[in-house]
Amino acid sequence: TRRKQVRNVNPFGVASRLWAAVACGGSDEAVADGACKWAQLTPAQLIALRRRACEAELLFSGKDSNKDEFVTAGGVAWSGVDSKHMQSKRVPGLFFAGELLDVDGVTGGHNFQSCWTTGMVAGTEAAKVALALAATETAAPPPTSTEFKTSGNGG
Repeated sequence: TRRKQVRNVNPFGVASRLWAAVACGGSDEAVADGACKWAQLTPAQLIALRRRACEAELLFSGKDSNKDEFVTAGGVAWSGVDSKHMQSKRVPGLFFAGELLDVDGVTGGHNFQSCWTTGMVAGTEAAKVALALAATETAAPPPTSTEFKTSGNGG
């Protein structure tokens, strides 16, 4: 990775045009054309890249034509999600919503509804799990010092 150009290594898996905008634009410390290799980045350039990746303000000036408004396939496979609770079947307490899920198609507003609905279900279910966990933690009394004593030499 260190020998590759910054614009060609997208460590976050975001859309390539977005990565190019984050990696190559925005400030004096930016890697101007993205042709710089990772190993050549100065500390100031790395800090600027981190700031752009974490604090980028993206301005939008309207919507694109319908031909480009798609939900792109990829994400967590539905086969691994309990759709009633939007919870992972493999990792209890891990919830998914919206475009984290493997959805594909022309949106036309349906994507918003999918995000809102799955988000509401996932959030509600996650809150239930958190409340139940909190209730079990507060119900158990803290261990007493005698529970930690070992038998034998008074240790």
